[in-house]
Amino acid sequence: MLMSPLETEIKNILSKYLSPIVAETVLSSRIAASGISLRRLRIGDRQRLLLSLQKGLGRYLKPQQAKDCMNQLESLLNSRNSVSAPAATEHQKISIRSEGDIVVARGAGRQMCKTLGFTSLLQVKLATAISELARNIVQYAGEGSITLHASHENGRPYLQVTAEDHGPGIPNLDSILSGRYVSKSGMGKGLTGTRNMVDEFDIRSSPNSGTLVVIRKWVK
Repeated sequence: MLMSPLETEIKNILSKYLSPIVAETVLSSRIAASGISLRRLRIGDRQRLLLSLQKGLGRYLKPQQAKDCMNQLESLLNSRNSVSAPAATEHQKISIRSEGDIVVARGAGRQMCKTLGFTSLLQVKLATAISELARNIVQYAGEGSITLHASHENGRPYLQVTAEDHGPGIPNLDSILSGRYVSKSGMGKGLTGTRNMVDEFDIRSSPNSGTLVVIRKWVK
């Protein structure tokens, strides 16, 4: 099978540091290991491929050589933002009314995390954060929604989660976020725990409009 243009460019960079045969072997094996297609990059594919190539290069190159090679590969892949633009955004809104909906939101969030290229540990943590937000909706507002938005900005993938309800609001929000207050049901612990595991956290709550929580986590 003929190489795609991007695959050829990657091989050319690898060939500066490896013999042509070894370069082709490393590239084909790392593409297979990462499970991606260079003909249509999806969300998180660049990061996943870079990590896979880094592992492969470590077997053949000295640390500084591997670093120089990875810098060139990263520059190449970051310059190809347009390749995955049509499939770069995924948006899903889930109505939350019951425990079953919490499970659905958690599973959908974890799948998006996997697609974006988050580590297994972060997949679990973010799925837990989604569960906490969804559970708060069921417990305190009765119903609401979780919106999952997977996209990228300047070549960096991220997952954004929006939890929204029109319930009674949180009257002691400042106390909860300060860590001084924990309700008997554990709501304070859940919110602060969620805030600690993400890169961006915003919450707004009032008796007239309910509660809106927006969190975002970037793929490093």
